[in-house]
Amino acid sequence: MSSADDSKRPSVAGLAALGRVLHEYRPRLLAMLQRQIDRGLGARVDPEDVFQDACLDAKRRWPEFERLQQEQPDASAYVWLYGLVRDRLIDRWREATRTRRDLRREVPWPDRSSDQLGCNLMDTGTGPSSAAADALDTAHARGIFHRDVKLVRHHPR
Repeated sequence: MSSADDSKRPSVAGLAALGRVLHEYRPRLLAMLQRQIDRGLGARVDPEDVFQDACLDAKRRWPEFERLQQEQPDASAYVWLYGLVRDRLIDRWREATRTRRDLRREVPWPDRSSDQLGCNLMDTGTGPSSAAADALDTAHARGIFHRDVKLVRHHPR
């Protein structure tokens, strides 16, 4: 192993610091991923998987962030991790959409889809006669007098 390889590897203390940072920001980053992944993409991409990929990337790139913090002490670990997670999400989106159908056309089936279909096919009890009765009730409620309704009914234009 050369010294160049050693400088690219994070130290034990660096890995411990990275672990603390990942543990601290994990809920916020997962929440961001869940907001960004719509239902169509969610069928193909899991937020946990994207986060795990970003963790591996963070481990590999942690020495770069430590150097950045030395140069800029106010550099935020959350902003750095957010960028890594966002980049992994974009990569996953590209993989998921490269050769497949349009995600906007893919909607997961509801849990009880056959029950919902059956309920939609059942008669709701509304027919022409009940619709006419509802129209008369509406006319009375709006203040249209019964004689006006009769006039319209018996004297067509």
